[in-house]
Parts: sequence; C-alpha cells; structure tokens
Amino acid sequence: MGLVAEYLAELEADRAAGVDEVALAARLDQLCEAAARQWPAIAPVDPVAFARCLAQRSHGTPPELPSHAVDLYLACGCLAGDSLAIGIVEQMCVIEGRRGCQHMRLADDAIDEVIQRTRIGVLVGGSEGGARLADYRGSGELRGWLRAVAIREALMWLRANTRAAKRATEFEDDVLVGNDPTLDALKARYRDLFRVAFERAVARLAPHERTLLRQVVIDRVAVEDIAALHGVHRVTASRWLQRIRRALLDATRAELAGQIDATPEELDSVWRLIDSNLEASVERVLRSQG
Repeated sequence: MGLVAEYLAELEADRAAGVDEVALAARLDQLCEAAARQWPAIAPVDPVAFARCLAQRSHGTPPELPSHAVDLYLACGCLAGDSLAIGIVEQMCVIEGRRGCQHMRLADDAIDEVIQRTRIGVLVGGSEGGARLADYRGSGELRGWLRAVAIREALMWLRANTRAAKRATEFEDDVLVGNDPTLDALKARYRDLFRVAFERAVARLAPHERTLLRQVVIDRVAVEDIAALHGVHRVTASRWLQRIRRALLDATRAELAGQIDATPEELDSVWRLIDSNLEASVERVLRSQG
C-alpha cells in the first residue's frame, strides 16, 4: 500500500470518499520532505507511520491535515524512541516549562520540579496512562502545547503545596480601602452587606469562570499563558477576564440595590473602590471557598 492508501485506511468511509488522491499524495510527500528538513538530526520517521498519524489527527469532511504536521513528525520520532528526537523534546520541555512558570511566583526548586513532572508526563507517562506526547494532535505548535502541559503541572503543584487560607471575614480590608471619612462611615455601617453581596456574586459565576479567576488571581498565571492553556488567542482570554470582572461588579451592585442608604455620589465612590481593589477581594473569597 502507498502512503495515500495507508492514510485513507485510517479514515471512516464517508470521510475518505471523494478525497483527491493525487493532491493528497503530493501533499504527503511535501510534508515528509519539509519535516526532514526541519529536523535533520533525528532518524527519518517511517513515512507509513507518519501518514497514519496524520490521518488519525485529521479533522473535517473532507479531511484536513493538521496545520503543524512538521511538529507532529518530531513527536512521531520521539514516540518511536529516537534518542535525538527525545533530546529535542526534552529541551523544549525545559524552555517552555520555564516560560509557563515565569509569572507564577514559584521558587527555583519548584520550577525544576514542575519541569521534571512535565518531562516525565510528556515522554514517559505515569499511573494514569502512557506518554502524553501521544495526545499531541498537531493543531498548534508543539512548543505551545508543551507550555500548556507545564502550566497544568504548575497549577497542580501549587494547589498541592499551598496551605488553605483562613476564611475572609473583613471584606473591607481588601475591597474598601480609602481615606475618606464618609466612606469610612459607610464601611462601618455596611461591611457585612458588602461582604455577603460580593461572595454571592462570586458564587453565581459559572465553574469555568471561577477556574479562570483562580488561575489568574491565586495561581498568578499570565493572560498569555491562560490563552495557551485553553487553546485560544490572547485577546480572547483577555476578553473572558474582562467579562467576568464586569459580571462581578454588576452582580454586587444588583445585590446591594436598595439596601444602602447613601447618596449617588457616595455610592459611586464605593463602586470605584471596589473596582480598583477587585483582585484582592476575589483572591480572599476564592481562598475561603477552598
């Protein structure tokens, strides 16, 4: 069987039907040549195995080849046991592991442990399964995929090694910080209302929204790394966080509506204080929820 036949044999019949076999043959040959040029040091990957790998990771009808097939070639070589391919991926694990951890305020020894866990998980696997590199689909750059794996390892390390914080009881310490005597009086009078309203606003967030907040506020994951972790553009991740922030503020306002006897000007000052200190209050509430 030729490469095209091997490729098509991996597809469901309805996806294989209608494929332009001449164009596919030319494209497979081009990818094999491009990958060999990109990774000249590694042993040549079996073209049949590579074609099967591409088919298994294709998507759509008619099937579209993975956009980062050249990186997938390196992964195939690594999974086949080529020592040079393994060395290249190991080096990537170190570089991308450090990039992923750079905004998370981890000590050097913690970063080293995260990188080691990433390397073992990607190349060897563990009790939950084999090498995670087999899950790489070639839809994004291998470096970005490895960075996302490292970020997940860092998050697991943080949660396993961070002591649970005490439940917050002094909401205004974080949220209502100012030097205005009028605001001080409002804080003293409505402290519990502010705290309960904000806690309820956080509780109303969807689970994935609380996860995003925890990653940013507690785990100190940078926006660009959030994007890599979730496989989206940085702008998209930033918009997610902006929407969550606005939802928290709006929900807190709605919860407090009609409960506070203050002038519109005083309330505007309170909202500005809450807005400017939002991250600190979110951190305290999330830590109190475990």
